[in-house]
Amino acid sequence: MEPENYMDTQIKLAFERYSRDAQSELLVNKMKAVKNFMLNFSNLNLPEKYIIFIDHFPKDVYMEFEKVSEIGQNAEDYKKEKTFFFEVYNFIIEYLISTSHPEAQSFVRLFLKYIKISEYQYSYNINTLLNSIEPSIAFEHNKIFFINENIMFYFYNCFPHSTNSSTQRFRKMCKRICNIDPTNRSSLCCIKLRDNVNQIMDNYYETDDERYAWILFIILRMIHRLGLMGVVEFNMSVFYDVTNSIFYDQIVNGENFKLLSLVSKTWSSILNQSKKRIHIDTTSKLIHLAAIFAIDLFRKLKNILKKSGRLVFIL
Repeated sequence: MEPENYMDTQIKLAFERYSRDAQSELLVNKMKAVKNFMLNFSNLNLPEKYIIFIDHFPKDVYMEFEKVSEIGQNAEDYKKEKTFFFEVYNFIIEYLISTSHPEAQSFVRLFLKYIKISEYQYSYNINTLLNSIEPSIAFEHNKIFFINENIMFYFYNCFPHSTNSSTQRFRKMCKRICNIDPTNRSSLCCIKLRDNVNQIMDNYYETDDERYAWILFIILRMIHRLGLMGVVEFNMSVFYDVTNSIFYDQIVNGENFKLLSLVSKTWSSILNQSKKRIHIDTTSKLIHLAAIFAIDLFRKLKNILKKSGRLVFIL
């Protein structure tokens, strides 16, 4: 038999064996079928292997993965199952990058659930994972899932020491996720949004990590744009303290005017277009808020100058 024909025959037999063993009555045999398939085909450049793998993936194994994802932080008792899931995800990640196959995208959503119950994932390349997630952002229902479940926050928690380039890419992805069509705003859960905002603020306050601030204000700008600022309640005192910390850090370090501009626009929308109020009871608080509004005023004046080329003040 010719070597090429022999190889084709062996591949066909391996496909058939996987399809058969994946229907075994025993869960352990189904898991073994999945592991054997990954072992046999991980180094073979066969695009069809992904379709066969996913189309015949044992439902019981997927349900087991789902069960672990629903357990939450107590899933530490299921380390083997979690490791197995990440092995499966790693095997199909190349396919996930280039497809909108509904069954394949279900693995992306499941992966995002695992992100919420997992600690740092240093064994994964963050850019490769971003590649696998970005196709799912094309679907509005996935954006809503990201936002309601605070996935952006949890994803960053798993990769806190990412490079500047991956951080920029992650930030752009967050903006795309929060670009929700206004007609779908009813799908967002205001209670979850409240909890998410408070959770991000608490983490920023504890860590002083600027990247939490970016996530926070990207979400708040979305809330404002969708007209939900008066509906989503969050702790204004903590928000002021967080803002004060951000403002001080950025002024001292002189690094990120874009973040300050985002902070300023958010405060303007909060006080001008919602029922939220803050008690100004000290001179320092008055100066601080005045400085924040001055940044947004500067931005608006700058835009006017770009359009007309001059400013005219009438006293």
